[in-house]
Amino acid sequence: MAQLELSNFSFRYQGSQDYVLKDINLTLKSGQFTLINGLDGAGKTTLGYALKGIIPHVFEGTLLGEQRLNHKVFQEYTHQELTKIIGYCFQNPWTQLSMIKSTLEEELSFSCENVGYALEETRFRVKAIVRLLDLSHLIHKNPIHLSLGQLQTIALGTILVLDPDVLILDEPTSQLDPLTRRRLFNHLSDLKKQGKTIILIEHNIDDFLELVDHLVLLEKGSILDQGSVIDVYTRSLSIGRDIQYPSLTALLSTITSLDKPILNDNDALTILKGVKSHD
Repeated sequence: MAQLELSNFSFRYQGSQDYVLKDINLTLKSGQFTLINGLDGAGKTTLGYALKGIIPHVFEGTLLGEQRLNHKVFQEYTHQELTKIIGYCFQNPWTQLSMIKSTLEEELSFSCENVGYALEETRFRVKAIVRLLDLSHLIHKNPIHLSLGQLQTIALGTILVLDPDVLILDEPTSQLDPLTRRRLFNHLSDLKKQGKTIILIEHNIDDFLELVDHLVLLEKGSILDQGSVIDVYTRSLSIGRDIQYPSLTALLSTITSLDKPILNDNDALTILKGVKSHD
């Protein structure tokens, strides 16, 4: 299993005068499910890039502070080692795919070939992921003929086939219908039970709050707050913080004052009964 850390971490892209991330101190414990949330422009994707090591290896710029995996700085790992340990699923599935393979089976195999797995190991891993994600009906299809929702599932498969200890997903539900989102929830729930460290960058927070151990709120490149879901939203409500709240919390806060977040239907019903009794 794996723990990720950013210490006094700041970053600005090459050619920019402004830091996208500013003095980030963040520890993501092994086996923890972390949700990173914030308004557009908060720096969520850049934070994901930093946790993966895409920054500074792909996107160059000015970097301050340290990135550590299992207490070792990223520079002590080879690119291949980081790829095996930390998987990253991009928001745009086309970014994930090689664009040179003509079938799903070849795409999944390509991920394994890139990190040096032998043919027999590759075949075993591909078969396992096809079963896990129920992709057998697509195995010989060309990705260019598939829907965005199917492509997003396949993009996840190209990461899971490597069985990484850390999984970072950037807006994975943006192209998924409700049924496929539920399947993704079930996949992530299973991975959490296996002890995987999962970092989710997501706007559709209601779909995953049940799994979240650690909530990180970003604002203009800085960590606004972090902690358990209950603690972070309770503090935010107490000071009237303008953030994205869970749907039930946002809805009920328009009709009554809340001192804690409402995260499920039963609690919402209790609040509504209380409001009605005072009418």
